Formats: sequence, C-alpha cells, structure tokens
Amino acid sequence: AVRREAVDAIVTQTENMQILLDRLLYIARSENGKVQADLRATELSSLCKEILQDYRMMHPDRVFRLFGMAEGWCDPNLMRQILVILLDNSVKFTAQNGEITVRLSQPAGRAVLEVADNGIGMSAEVAAHAFERFYKGDSSHNEKGFGLGLSIAKLMVEAQGGTIEVESAPAAGSCFRVLLPEKE
Repeated sequence: AVRREAVDAIVTQTENMQILLDRLLYIARSENGKVQADLRATELSSLCKEILQDYRMMHPDRVFRLFGMAEGWCDPNLMRQILVILLDNSVKFTAQNGEITVRLSQPAGRAVLEVADNGIGMSAEVAAHAFERFYKGDSSHNEKGFGLGLSIAKLMVEAQGGTIEVESAPAAGSCFRVLLPEKE
C-alpha cells in the first residue's frame, strides 16, 4: 500500500512537471513570435460538450452546465487548451457540489465563451492581476498551481486576435469571458 501511494505521488508530480514544462515552452515560443493560430470557423458548442463530458467524469463532485451556441473564428486546438485552463481554474476554486457553467453567445458577430463558477471568487485587486505570469493572488489562491495557467490562456486568446477578461467577487465566484474576433 505504501509503495502504491509512493508510485501514485510520483506519477502525479511527473504529470504536474510536464504541465509546467509545456506551459513554459508555450511562453518561450510566444515571446519569440513562433506561435501562430490556425484560424477557421469553429462550432464551439460541440467542442465544449466534448471537453465537459471529460470533466464530468474526472470531477463527479462538481456540476457542469453548458448553455448557448456560437461559431467562432478561432484555432480549435487553442480553444480546447483555453477551455481546459479555465475549467481547471474553476474546479480548483469551487467546492464540492459547486456549479461551473460554460456559456456561449454571439452578439454582433463575435463569439463569446464564458466560464463561470460559484467558487471562492477573488477581490478586485487579485482579479486585476489574474492574467500576470506567476501571480497567485492572496493566500486563498496560492495553495495549488504555478500561477501560469491564466497568463497562458491570455497569450492563446491574443494569438487569435481575441481578448479575455474576468469578473469576480469574494465568496461570489468568478466569470472568465473570452471574446473572439469577427471572421476576417
């Protein structure tokens, strides 16, 4: 039993180091101008359904919902990674039985993806720095992670010509909003 726990711990830490390495490599590539987005019309609801199905299995103690439809002018591979980063963040800061909602909309031709949760939320000061590299906020936000996920999500969104923002309040949850560009 002790060996199994040790092996599980080693596997988990190896996976965490791989995630960190991948994220650092993405940052290095983006700083060198070597990241290019393969923009195309992408039906986002099927992409979100697929990812949410995985999250429902991995986190049966959370409630995941999807509302709306949108077709975005984006790189589907980058959008998958962005959604995973935002969902991971929500899972991390949302208690068991908490709700995480993905909303899609398309006002004025721009696709909008929102990931909202009813987790612990952030103060306005912490939210203002949420997309900075290695920023982990106050003590309630620094127990897990490297402080890279949201900064990488921002780089990925910007590589597609979009923007990302956050609205949050302590004890009221957070809502991350990705606004994709209109089709050129």
